[in-house]
Amino acid sequence: MGTAGPRTPGIPLDVARYHDDGPAVPDALALGGSPVGRPRFPIDWEPPLSNSTLSPSATAPDTVHSAPYAELRKLVKEAATLESIGSLLSWDQETYMPKSAGDFRAEQASLISAMAHQKATDPRVGELLEACESDANLMGAAHSAEAANVREMRRDYELARKLPTDLVSELARATSLAQDAWKTARAKSDFATFRPHLEHVLSLTRRKAECYGVPKFEGRIGELYDALLDEYEPGMSAA
Repeated sequence: MGTAGPRTPGIPLDVARYHDDGPAVPDALALGGSPVGRPRFPIDWEPPLSNSTLSPSATAPDTVHSAPYAELRKLVKEAATLESIGSLLSWDQETYMPKSAGDFRAEQASLISAMAHQKATDPRVGELLEACESDANLMGAAHSAEAANVREMRRDYELARKLPTDLVSELARATSLAQDAWKTARAKSDFATFRPHLEHVLSLTRRKAECYGVPKFEGRIGELYDALLDEYEPGMSAA
């Protein structure tokens, strides 16, 4: 199993943590992938190491009983499970998938990405986030696991809502097709074969960045790439 990677958008901190697994895709394709990025698989929750800055509630999930929070975790976990299925499809494509299955795998990736995005952007998630954010008992301890989860889920929800489902779906399909094309082109040292796929993925990725919008920083305006970088390194920029 690979080294621990950054948390995947859409997954509560106390529901799952992620590890990279399987070979990495080309950097250009990684930029164009779904919000999941490289394959990451959820495993059982583990309490964080003891830390004096954490409240007691940060050492175990659901220490504050809240029906909206419990439902929110359930819905977000369902979306994360769909995303992990997409990651597994991607991992299989890079390892064991038969060569002739590429076209159908792209359709599978497209469909599961659309389903995960629709689940993640369900209006009910927004309603539950509002209910949790207005719950003083749940959000009172800023360092609690629950409060941190709600903040992260709000961020992920707002980011996901900026992307149209058809773009998410097409990006997953195009990236999957490009992955297979890259394998063939690399074996033959034939970049011309791969180039149209790369251009399409980059075009879709630019559209994705435009949907996010150019972020603003203190005293300056960022650039388009910063919108993509913010998915993995919030607050960071290319500058």
